[in-house]
Amino acid sequence: MSLDGIRALLQAGRQKAAVRAALASGQGEVALAHLPPDGLHGCVLAERLRFGPPETWLGWSRIWGRVALKLWIDAKAPAPGRRVSFRHPGVAPLLDWGETWRTYAWIEGETLAAALHRGEILTEAMVDEIGAAIGSLHRAGLCHGDLTPANVILRSGGRGVVLIDWAEGTP
Repeated sequence: MSLDGIRALLQAGRQKAAVRAALASGQGEVALAHLPPDGLHGCVLAERLRFGPPETWLGWSRIWGRVALKLWIDAKAPAPGRRVSFRHPGVAPLLDWGETWRTYAWIEGETLAAALHRGEILTEAMVDEIGAAIGSLHRAGLCHGDLTPANVILRSGGRGVVLIDWAEGTP
């Protein structure tokens, strides 16, 4: 969608539709920079990806660009603990947090579940990368907690795999 189309959606009061169109087109983030946040932790919400708990939303932040925002409605989120400082290229980083929410880096690509469903083959290189990411979590005293094909992203352009939706726990 063109920048004018995105602005028209915004003027019509259709903010979520405008945000979805801007993120999908790749050319509308200029328009998003002028939007006030929805009030949810400095992010503009684009699309609910998963009902919860926690709810997962695709959002946009002036600081980080595209993000995955996790919201615990009527409940406290688990304490971020050591996840705050953990970094590994095969694990989506935790960017910000509050009592009932977490903001993670958005990883562009498709889930391993979607790739397997359409007939893609799990390669030895993918298994090695998943193992390296899990190993790094365990060495840091962390664990994934919900390792499924739906929580593994195959980066766009074949640039590796990244684990998402990870939680702190005992390895």
